[in-house]
Amino acid sequence: MSGSSYSFAYATLGERTAFAVFLLAGAVVHTLYGRRNSRLAAGPPQAGTETTPLVDA
Repeated sequence: MSGSSYSFAYATLGERTAFAVFLLAGAVVHTLYGRRNSRLAAGPPQAGTETTPLVDA
C-alpha cells in the first residue's frame, strides 16, 4: 500500500479494539432500546389488547 490509502487490516490493535467495542455497544443499545420501543418490531396489535381506545368515539 502506498500513499494515503488506509485499510482496516493495517489498523493498530488499539484502534481495532475500540472499533469492536463501539460496534458491540451500538448493538446492545439497539437491542435494548431500538426494538423494544419500535411498534413495527412488536407486530400489529392483537384484538382487545389496547389499553385505551385508538380513536375517540
